[in-house]
Amino acid sequence: MMSEEEHRLDRPSATAHQYKSQDEIIAPHWFEGTVMANGIHQHYYRTGGDKPSLILLHGFSENGLCWSRVAKALEQDNDVIMVDARGHGLSSGPETG
Repeated sequence: MMSEEEHRLDRPSATAHQYKSQDEIIAPHWFEGTVMANGIHQHYYRTGGDKPSLILLHGFSENGLCWSRVAKALEQDNDVIMVDARGHGLSSGPETG
Protein backbone atom coordinates (compact mmCIF):
# COMPACT_ATOMS: atom_id res chain seq x y z
CA MET A 1 0.00 0.00 0.00
CA MET A 2 1.31 3.40 -0.90
CA SER A 3 0.20 6.83 0.19
CA GLU A 4 1.55 10.27 -0.57
CA GLU A 5 1.51 13.66 1.12
CA GLU A 6 2.64 16.84 -0.59
CA HIS A 7 2.81 20.40 0.57
CA ARG A 8 4.28 23.66 -0.58
CA LEU A 9 7.30 24.89 1.31
CA ASP A 10 6.48 27.81 3.57
CA ARG A 11 9.70 28.85 5.25
CA PRO A 12 10.90 32.25 6.45
CA SER A 13 13.85 33.86 4.68
CA ALA A 14 17.30 33.41 6.16
CA THR A 15 19.24 36.42 7.40
CA ALA A 16 22.28 37.62 5.48
CA HIS A 17 24.78 36.72 8.19
CA GLN A 18 23.86 33.03 8.28
CA TYR A 19 25.49 30.25 6.34
CA LYS A 20 23.58 29.05 3.30
CA SER A 21 20.44 27.60 4.84
CA GLN A 22 17.89 25.20 3.46
CA ASP A 23 15.68 28.24 2.82
CA GLU A 24 18.26 29.63 0.39
CA ILE A 25 18.79 26.29 -1.36
CA ILE A 26 15.12 25.52 -2.05
CA ALA A 27 13.33 27.67 -4.63
CA PRO A 28 10.10 29.18 -3.21
CA HIS A 29 7.87 27.48 -5.81
CA TRP A 30 9.20 23.96 -5.08
CA PHE A 31 7.32 21.61 -2.79
CA GLU A 32 8.11 18.55 -0.75
CA GLY A 33 6.28 15.40 0.14
CA THR A 34 6.49 11.94 1.61
CA VAL A 35 5.57 8.62 0.05
CA MET A 36 4.74 5.78 2.45
CA ALA A 37 5.48 2.34 0.99
CA ASN A 38 6.03 -0.92 2.88
CA GLY A 39 6.20 0.94 6.20
CA ILE A 40 8.95 3.30 4.99
CA HIS A 41 8.56 7.07 4.71
CA GLN A 42 10.41 8.24 1.59
CA HIS A 43 10.82 12.04 1.54
CA TYR A 44 11.37 14.10 -1.61
CA TYR A 45 11.59 17.63 -2.97
CA ARG A 46 10.02 18.45 -6.32
CA THR A 47 10.15 21.38 -8.75
CA GLY A 48 6.69 20.57 -10.14
CA GLY A 49 4.94 21.36 -13.38
CA ASP A 50 3.34 19.40 -16.19
CA LYS A 51 6.64 18.32 -17.75
CA PRO A 52 8.54 15.04 -18.03
CA SER A 53 9.68 13.83 -14.60
CA LEU A 54 13.36 13.42 -13.85
CA ILE A 55 14.41 11.64 -10.63
CA LEU A 56 17.81 12.52 -9.15
CA LEU A 57 19.33 10.12 -6.59
CA HIS A 58 22.15 11.14 -4.26
CA GLY A 59 25.16 9.21 -2.97
CA PHE A 60 26.25 8.16 0.51
CA SER A 61 25.90 10.71 3.35
CA GLU A 62 23.99 13.25 1.24
CA ASN A 63 20.32 14.09 0.83
CA GLY A 64 18.11 15.05 -2.11
CA LEU A 65 18.97 18.74 -1.80
CA CYS A 66 22.54 18.06 -2.94
CA TRP A 67 20.97 18.27 -6.44
CA SER A 68 19.43 21.74 -5.94
CA ARG A 69 21.77 23.56 -8.38
CA VAL A 70 21.23 20.89 -11.03
CA ALA A 71 17.46 20.97 -10.41
CA LYS A 72 17.38 24.74 -10.88
CA ALA A 73 19.15 24.31 -14.23
CA LEU A 74 16.81 21.52 -15.38
CA GLU A 75 13.42 22.62 -14.03
CA GLN A 76 12.44 24.68 -17.06
CA ASP A 77 12.07 21.49 -19.11
CA ASN A 78 11.56 18.87 -16.36
CA ASP A 79 9.68 18.17 -13.17
CA VAL A 80 12.77 17.37 -11.10
CA ILE A 81 12.28 15.01 -8.15
CA MET A 82 15.08 14.89 -5.55
CA VAL A 83 14.63 11.91 -3.23
CA ASP A 84 16.12 11.53 0.26
CA ALA A 85 17.36 7.92 0.25
CA ARG A 86 16.32 5.62 3.09
CA GLY A 87 18.06 6.73 6.28
CA HIS A 88 19.09 10.08 4.79
CA GLY A 89 17.57 13.55 5.03
CA LEU A 90 13.94 13.31 6.11
CA SER A 91 13.36 9.71 4.94
CA SER A 92 12.97 7.02 7.61
CA GLY A 93 15.91 4.74 8.29
CA PRO A 94 16.18 1.04 9.04
CA GLU A 95 15.37 -0.03 12.62
CA THR A 96 18.66 -1.94 12.89
CA GLY A 97 21.92 -2.19 11.02
